[in-house]
Amino acid sequence: MNGDSDSVSVGTSRLHSATCRDCGKRISDRTERCPACGVRRRAPPESSLFDPVGSNAPLAAGLLSAAFPGLGHLYLRDLERGTGLALAGVLVVAALFVAGVPPVFAMPVALVLWAAAAYDAYARAGRTAARETAAGE
Repeated sequence: MNGDSDSVSVGTSRLHSATCRDCGKRISDRTERCPACGVRRRAPPESSLFDPVGSNAPLAAGLLSAAFPGLGHLYLRDLERGTGLALAGVLVVAALFVAGVPPVFAMPVALVLWAAAAYDAYARAGRTAARETAAGE
């Protein structure tokens, strides 16, 4: 951790403080940025939920798009493709159940759409992970 750190007991709780490495002010140990000078003490927390990176991203994207077309692309933040595939999925479901299109015609289209969306999301996530791995080396 950057800066000196010590703790003070207040009742049953302990307050931790540190010294800003830039301006020397005493600040909370949990503070990300110094309120006096604005210098960052530590890196911001990383969120794995909204940052699809790592070895599980292709599997997660493929499974999400297998559940419903476009969800895996939305997970990968490909909003245009994800929205288009989700709209296509809704239209296929509407054609099956609302418009009364015979299942003989609509089911093959639905199966191809689901399979293509799942594979595309899986492949895109794999390519993205490979690119990030190559850039990090």
